[in-house]
Amino acid sequence: MIDIGANLTSGAFDPDRGDVLRRAGAAGVRAIIVTGTSVAASRQALELAHAPSATGQPRLYATAGVHPHDAEAAADGWLEEIAELAADPQPGAWPESAPAPRGPKGGGS
Repeated sequence: MIDIGANLTSGAFDPDRGDVLRRAGAAGVRAIIVTGTSVAASRQALELAHAPSATGQPRLYATAGVHPHDAEAAADGWLEEIAELAADPQPGAWPESAPAPRGPKGGGS
């Protein structure tokens, strides 16, 4: 089983993120895609994904992007920062705001 949208970068998980991951692994979750909803959250998602998983914990992957709900708060240059994160081979997905080709061979949708 894969959890495709966990907001593990939320401060609400700071006290017990490891426990949450252990419980997920015990429940059969083998991978979690950690959602980056801002530049800062995308960087944190990548940090979590690069950290070694403890035995029994799911493998973490990251998304990098700015969620449309957070777009107005994004600082100038956010797209360049997301593009910098895109150079990392780890991200598992690019959400709707991230730079990505559309359709076959980068054409229209």
